[in-house]
Amino acid sequence: MDDRQRGYVYQGQDLRPEALRALLKTPRRGWAWTPARLSSLKQDHEPALEDEGRAALDDMEIRWRRTGASYDVLVLALSEQQLEGFQPLTPAGGAWRVRPASYGLQGSGPRSVERVEATCFLAPNGAIQFVALIDSARESRSRR
Repeated sequence: MDDRQRGYVYQGQDLRPEALRALLKTPRRGWAWTPARLSSLKQDHEPALEDEGRAALDDMEIRWRRTGASYDVLVLALSEQQLEGFQPLTPAGGAWRVRPASYGLQGSGPRSVERVEATCFLAPNGAIQFVALIDSARESRSRR
């Protein structure tokens, strides 16, 4: 399998809020959202750590859910990561594969649809398990 077609999934459990904030401060562009709000990510902006949320960074998406005083975190990445406190989540039968996709998100107007590039994370049997709002086609072009 070509490395450009490979995806990586990591799971972190019982992370302290400080550890999640540090992960979200990695160099980034993109946006973050919770069930209640959507915001653009900038270097000086930190997404709100609400009960659950997601942040789409350059080559990974971070998803979190509060569990008491800590967070369970899932990272979907286009390249191998060294993340303290995380374990690789490996599917039975092989490695994660990724495939670029494009989706329409409902905008604020009645007929407003925004096209966004995304990445499907596929199990070895080809079934889509996750869709991350990161552009694997762009990342693949930049690694050439």
